[in-house]
Amino acid sequence: MVQLGALSWDELRKVLLEGTSAPVVPRYKALFSVQQSAPSATEAVATLSSALPLQKDSVLLRHEAAYVLGQLGDASAIEPLRQILLDETEDEIVRHEAAEALAALRSDDSEALVTELTAVAKNTCSEALRHTCQLAVEGLERGRKEAEEAGRPALPLCVCQYSSKDPAEGLANATEKDIPWAASRLADDSLPLFERYQGMFTLRNVGGDGAVQALAKMLLSDSSSAVLRHEVAFVLGQMADETSAKALVEALAHIEEHGMVRHEAAIALGHIGTESAEEALRQYSKDPDLLVAQSCEVALATIEYWKSWEELEARIAGADSQDT
Repeated sequence: MVQLGALSWDELRKVLLEGTSAPVVPRYKALFSVQQSAPSATEAVATLSSALPLQKDSVLLRHEAAYVLGQLGDASAIEPLRQILLDETEDEIVRHEAAEALAALRSDDSEALVTELTAVAKNTCSEALRHTCQLAVEGLERGRKEAEEAGRPALPLCVCQYSSKDPAEGLANATEKDIPWAASRLADDSLPLFERYQGMFTLRNVGGDGAVQALAKMLLSDSSSAVLRHEVAFVLGQMADETSAKALVEALAHIEEHGMVRHEAAIALGHIGTESAEEALRQYSKDPDLLVAQSCEVALATIEYWKSWEELEARIAGADSQDT
């Protein structure tokens, strides 16, 4: 993820609350610094809730603000996310992210959220939003059942190396032997999306060449759900395996693909940072789809950030070798 540097909380708030008067990259960086820099989760929610409607020029930034609100784990984020979900004038990608974030928060009043999500899924013309709401409903209902059985709230956390709150959990204690099962589950479009997501996150958690190949194949071959393909691209970005770059470049280059998929492919390429990834990001940084263009812009900034760190580490290593 792009880093902003050692700015104070007040400086981060200023960047976010400047809205369209600030360039996209600093605002994007600030969004992903909020969780670490805010004095409290509640204050982070308040700032993001105020900042989100100010990002009028960027679906990318409004949707990422909704994502961060869901990752904060604070119940005060529920109401602003509900307002975004129910706002029919908002872009479908931002509403999609609000639905996913609401599921990540696992509200105590999940029954009311399930009712609203079900209504949105029924009435929307957006397949992506409908699929996301269906996933969110399944996640909330399963979470409520788990909470009742365990006697405490169940949060969608992965017992693995990834810290994100995900729409579904992978198979517990999975190993490389489970990759064929997980790949088959992900590819089976007769299954509910939630169950296919379980296969996806199992592949991510296990990792390795076989898992990456299965995910990359699904990114390019699936035709059932843009929401699923966008999550596959997100997962490949988390894994940051260079062998997935070819598939991600192809997804980014597919101009008829849904913007949310191309966006996630661009962000993933920023994490991978290979020469081919950088070349593709530069090529599509002027894409007619502003979501895609801005995603390429921030992904290139991510690559530059890590390059600067590698150069600094090399200089430090060189100075240490001269001293000895």
